[in-house]
Amino acid sequence: MKKEELPLVYGFAGCIWSSFKMPRDALEEKIFDTVWFGTLKNFNLKMILAAMQEYAMTNDFCNITKIGLLCKKYTQMLDGTFIDEELTISHIQAAVSWDKCRENFERLTPFEKEIVQGPHMLARWARDDSFSSVIVSNLRKTIRNKLEFQREQEMLQISNFQCSNLEIENTERKELGYGN
Repeated sequence: MKKEELPLVYGFAGCIWSSFKMPRDALEEKIFDTVWFGTLKNFNLKMILAAMQEYAMTNDFCNITKIGLLCKKYTQMLDGTFIDEELTISHIQAAVSWDKCRENFERLTPFEKEIVQGPHMLARWARDDSFSSVIVSNLRKTIRNKLEFQREQEMLQISNFQCSNLEIENTERKELGYGN
């Protein structure tokens, strides 16, 4: 995204969320620009607008952090790094083996390896003669928990970035005589 595209993004947000308020003065615009550009700078405009539109379908208020996370999801889907629960389970299920557990474990993605915890688990599951519904259910829970934890960490990073930028902007605002 280019910084010059921010007014278009703000205008789009104003069209899809009635609660969205455009910046009222130069200082508010600078604050908006800092937060929005900092969150969205790594994504192209088309992706940002698509994420905003998708987010607006289920949310009445604009949340720049969640829009940024949607853009990241789209990027991961495009570059093949998006983690899909069903695909992860099928990869793990295909790796279950008594005699090839080490080789199969090495072929798993880093995320899948983290879920499985080691080749010994692939061998243990192979002894059960079937990949039982209890094992699949536990894997689903583990995958969901790890993905939720990752999302929370990403949101914290984005929020911390936004807070530090707003702190800088607030200092500048006080220096200009606003809010005293």
